[in-house]
Amino acid sequence: VSTYNVITFGKVWDGITLNLSAHGNNVEKIFIISPHSDVSQIRLGFDGVDSLSLDQSKRLLLYAKEGPLIFDSPIAYQYVDGKKIIIPVQYKLFGLEYGFSVGQYDKNHELVIDPIIQSTYLGGTVSDIGRAIAIDSSGNVYVAGETVSAAYPGVSGGAQSTKSTGTDIAI
Repeated sequence: VSTYNVITFGKVWDGITLNLSAHGNNVEKIFIISPHSDVSQIRLGFDGVDSLSLDQSKRLLLYAKEGPLIFDSPIAYQYVDGKKIIIPVQYKLFGLEYGFSVGQYDKNHELVIDPIIQSTYLGGTVSDIGRAIAIDSSGNVYVAGETVSAAYPGVSGGAQSTKSTGTDIAI
């Protein structure tokens, strides 16, 4: 089976190309905005998300019944006269969709927006320790460890419906 480091979806919006780029075991979305194109066209939504918000670090937080999903703050840059120039950018929310708010940049040159790598957080609010992690043939992730957090995410109807007064095993 052929493998690729970058796959392009082509022009997803007028003058805006979307690429998927392999980065380790993750896939990044890279938006390439052609000169004189409108960044505000970019709007992305998610199925199964209850709400979106931004945290104090301007990271994008998606809330679903399974727990939050965190998108790191994006970066933006362009090359002008052979120099890479960092452009201010942050997520912009539109209900259950997001786009980008971009600072001043040279609209005569291509602009790249990279939302970096997306990650999730598994844990509670006190102390959690991961002891093992495995991935099965279907891509499901299994994590085993311990927690003293009453807010550790769980599944209703599991083996233990209430937290103990000490350390619990978490799988």
